[in-house]
Amino acid sequence: CSVTDKQTQKLLKVPKGSIGQYIQDRSVGLSRIPSAKGKKNQIGLKILEQPHAVLFVDEKDVVEINEKFTELLLAITNCEERFSLFKNRNRLSKGLQIDVGCPVKVQLRSGEEKFPGVVRFRGPLLAERTVSGIFFGVELLDNPIGNWDGRFDGVQLCSFASVESTLLLHINDIIP
Repeated sequence: CSVTDKQTQKLLKVPKGSIGQYIQDRSVGLSRIPSAKGKKNQIGLKILEQPHAVLFVDEKDVVEINEKFTELLLAITNCEERFSLFKNRNRLSKGLQIDVGCPVKVQLRSGEEKFPGVVRFRGPLLAERTVSGIFFGVELLDNPIGNWDGRFDGVQLCSFASVESTLLLHINDIIP
């Protein structure tokens, strides 16, 4: 669907798989717009990837997800990939159980080889954000194709025995 950015007045596309946050529209004083006779209730959503975009949609067109799933999904920037993982609730639930020290398989492209690894970091990259994606630092056991030194934006998040064997990934690239 499309929405007008309140700040720039430009029309923005909101792809399926975008994540929104339920808001209260202060100008109206409501977060739900009362329905006209025969019409559906509408709710206000702030699209997290497009901070100035506020969208009013039918309640029936929105799926509520818990905060833990949201954190895993936010790390995936491609909305199609995010929506595909969202539909696979079993894999998403297994992703919640992955923690530091867990053995995983890394698959960088669908259909390609899966490399064994161990999770050395799990968490947000920017601690000051209220809602942030969860990323995984994975040390590969048999393949030196990594390039992550445990830093993000100048902040050391963790350290590894070998930078050449470590990757920073989101949940869609690892398999428990």
